[in-house]
Amino acid sequence: MSSGHLACVEDLWFREVLLGEYGDLPGLGPDAGEDDEFRVDGVPLAELLDRYEAACARSDAAIATRDLDDTGSTAIHSVGDATLRWMVHHMLEETARHAGHLDLVRELLDGETGYF
Repeated sequence: MSSGHLACVEDLWFREVLLGEYGDLPGLGPDAGEDDEFRVDGVPLAELLDRYEAACARSDAAIATRDLDDTGSTAIHSVGDATLRWMVHHMLEETARHAGHLDLVRELLDGETGYF
């Protein structure tokens, strides 16, 4: 589930907000429905992982073309003065939060903690 969401938020911040281009993943663009990025029933895990890897590659390419103090485009989203620095920090938090969620689920399933 998170791979669909994380791929979308990568594209949201670094494609739609930073570059001002509509993303084409479920959950993005002008025709997106609410929570579409979480609706992954029937989508193979390999496809979700490929989406996330491709979104991260697009993010890396967009980040490489800008300065950390550059602000995002307001063409699609009203982001005010959100800088690339803030966006990168936000995505670090977002990704870490979901990794923590997945670790908790894994611990519930296998009963093991992740400490050694």
